[in-house]
Amino acid sequence: MFKHRKKKQYKKLSVVLYNTLFGGVHKDQGIFLDLVTFLYCTFRIHKFYPLLKKDLKRSLKFSVRGNPDVIVLTELITGSDLNYARRFFRRRGYKSMITGKSKFFEKHEDDKNFAVLTVFKGIAQKVQLKKYDVQPCWGSSVMYIPSYNLMIFSLHMSVLKIERYKEIESLKKVVLTQMKKGQRVMLVGDFNTNINEILSYFPGLNPSFINKATFDHWLFGKDNIDNIVIFGGKHKKVRLFEDTSDHKKLFSRVIFHH
Repeated sequence: MFKHRKKKQYKKLSVVLYNTLFGGVHKDQGIFLDLVTFLYCTFRIHKFYPLLKKDLKRSLKFSVRGNPDVIVLTELITGSDLNYARRFFRRRGYKSMITGKSKFFEKHEDDKNFAVLTVFKGIAQKVQLKKYDVQPCWGSSVMYIPSYNLMIFSLHMSVLKIERYKEIESLKKVVLTQMKKGQRVMLVGDFNTNINEILSYFPGLNPSFINKATFDHWLFGKDNIDNIVIFGGKHKKVRLFEDTSDHKKLFSRVIFHH
């Protein structure tokens, strides 16, 4: 007699990552406004801020298309933009929200800093990890979703390689510690380098990641710097969408084995 094979049981989660480009600054804004954006974001020259062509509402509506369970947004500006984003997601039924502000500009007042925002439809917890010594300078946060035994690291890493090395080394220690505890881990964000550089720090673990160009800039070209990296699960279906940002929106249906 043939034994009846049990079907594998899966848990599903849909995840979106989108770099809003400072609240909807248009990628086709031209060289002059690209320079204005650089001056504002690098040197915090606040008088340049009103010159930027922003459309935060459009970017937020774009991020919720497909009705994802989890959304991670990078390059949100703190203060009124971030507060507006929180209200926007709350009205659409997202119950859990956590924010990670940039360490680089942490002494600046609101409206002069960056943030990473993570939202989830269900119940989640914000996690403070003592061993997470060097956090990504453009913002990071850690969310734990008990129903999935999943820890989500939302990240925006440094452009400078020497700083990024410190950030990755610190991140690696924490990720390996959590995995030894039997937790699933997901890294979601803008790594500011090709994802293969990040994965080289995790040899032998074979995480699931998006192997497509997720960034397309008129000057810097195409690269795979935005990604959703999964330890303990895999991408089932991935789609990329383009709008006003030079970063593509990543939409993934993720599956986890029970």
